[in-house]
Amino acid sequence: MPSKELRNQRYDQGSDAQRYLYAHEESGLALMRIASKHHLNREPTYTKFALLVGDIVLGFYSSNQIISLLQKELNIDQSSAELVVPDILEFLKPLSDPSWISPEKEEIQELANKIVVEEISSEITQTEAVLETVSPIRTMAGDSTHKEQVYTSHQSAILNEGR
Repeated sequence: MPSKELRNQRYDQGSDAQRYLYAHEESGLALMRIASKHHLNREPTYTKFALLVGDIVLGFYSSNQIISLLQKELNIDQSSAELVVPDILEFLKPLSDPSWISPEKEEIQELANKIVVEEISSEITQTEAVLETVSPIRTMAGDSTHKEQVYTSHQSAILNEGR
């Protein structure tokens, strides 16, 4: 088993998923549910189980070694260890999902998106209000339908106009 210092070092260098699974309260509760389901929730068995799963999360062991590690560290038989493996693998899923976002970051992102949407909606409303006050742009096509006199800008028209 790795030392506490080595665990801390791996934790500090770990991904968001590793840190979440290793130290978040929700992860601890999920791990306790797994332990309770498989009758591994009594001390010192639970502490060994939690450390073992934590070491897998931090990358000290691969998920292929779970059965042998459970047998060795918790002194349980192979069939009991095999029953625990699917729940542990489900617990470890965020490690293999590159698009996984921790629930805290997801909540922050949702809040940021909501704020941006509100700001954009406000800007659109303001822009629409300003556009209603602006007179339309005058174009040549519009000039051809108007009855007012239109002045040309070539030199002979300007000279003849003054006479």
